[in-house]
Amino acid sequence: MGQAEKVKRVENLARFCREVTPHWEALGQGACLDISGSGRLWGYGPAGPAGICRRALSALGPLAGGAGPSRLTARLASWWANLQPGVGWVLVVPPGNASVFLSPFPVSVLAAEGGAVTRLRDLGVRTLGDLQVVPDDLLLAVFGAEGQRWASLARGVDQAGPRNQNTSPSQSVILVSWNGPLISREEISALIEGLAIRLVALCPGGGSSRTFWELVGRFPQGSRRVRILGSGDSTLAAWRSLLARLLHLLERQRQGLLGVELRGGPAATSAGSEQISLFPGSEAQVRLAAALERINRRCPGCLTSASEHLLFRKGVRWKCAS
Repeated sequence: MGQAEKVKRVENLARFCREVTPHWEALGQGACLDISGSGRLWGYGPAGPAGICRRALSALGPLAGGAGPSRLTARLASWWANLQPGVGWVLVVPPGNASVFLSPFPVSVLAAEGGAVTRLRDLGVRTLGDLQVVPDDLLLAVFGAEGQRWASLARGVDQAGPRNQNTSPSQSVILVSWNGPLISREEISALIEGLAIRLVALCPGGGSSRTFWELVGRFPQGSRRVRILGSGDSTLAAWRSLLARLLHLLERQRQGLLGVELRGGPAATSAGSEQISLFPGSEAQVRLAAALERINRRCPGCLTSASEHLLFRKGVRWKCAS
């Protein structure tokens, strides 16, 4: 392929990516696109990535695609799809399956992380599956914060997006603690409901008002931190969905939640590349959210859900940002 041809292909790729999402990055022979929050436009679940790849096949020629909850997952899924005979293959890795999909890959796929591969191999960590089960506290002690980030990548927790977003500062929004571990699904559901009702008042702009949301959980085995991109409106349903995603990521491979801290990233700006919902919730949901916001703003904590009695029995303590 001549130089002029290469330049034209890069320009076509950039044009296509801009038409799909404002949040993308060129990666060698391909590109990484963040399509979170765009289900209404491109389709939910596997339908979204598959539809985008069909459009790309028509606009750019032969290709293969992969999708997943993290940059590493999507990159390796794309690599696997490219190995299949023919063209147009797309491998979509659901969020709940990311750690299983990643586990057999060698730690050499982290080569871009500097000295990660050599240092991990010296400790007998050969695959991403090996890295997934190394305690976070041990990685922190040996490698510092970078070690925990490697483990996060290995589990497929690190969300797709530009690298500099992973180091953006966050601020505490709600801190919750209680006596004894939460084990039952009913208790976790009560926690989600309690957080959602308070967030309606604390963050009237909704989940998309922050560039990302971070949940720090305390477990008997140590603490763990997960992060997702900000999305969703200010309705209770949107907050429940965002919190359920965070709790799902946080609880994977851990049991007995002892406390959580919800942290929000920098405020999203209209000039940035953050995607927002083009279709807000129903009018009834919006009115309910507005009413809850007014009540809890005037009298913080006076309105709670009926399910919170499960948390009251655990001696729940809430500390919300002013």
